Amino acid sequence: MASNYEKKTSPKTHRIRQDIRIPTSLLAELQFDNRRAVFGKIEDLSLSGAKLRLPFRPETGASLTLTIPDRQLSINGTCRWSIREDWPESSFLSGISFDLLNGEAYAQLRQLLFDLAG
Repeated sequence: MASNYEKKTSPKTHRIRQDIRIPTSLLAELQFDNRRAVFGKIEDLSLSGAKLRLPFRPETGASLTLTIPDRQLSINGTCRWSIREDWPESSFLSGISFDLLNGEAYAQLRQLLFDLAG
């Protein structure tokens, strides 16, 4: 029998991440396969993905590279969901999942999460 949680369809509760999410406000650059590049704010981060605030709505399934310039860390991923937010005006929350990380990217991301968690 499905729980109440599983019946919800909101992107904010659509999937439970396997890893702990760490709240943050890091700046990220996203490069999409269609060559569109934008800056956004990482709202939370885990070893398996991130929630981002962006100035446009990426398509679900879009491939991207997320770069955190302060850490010189680049991770490939996929947009899993995106919703419009009323504040700030014309912003979107988007969830991305990370593709398989190589050893170096995994170690850098893990260290970043430890640093953010304090």
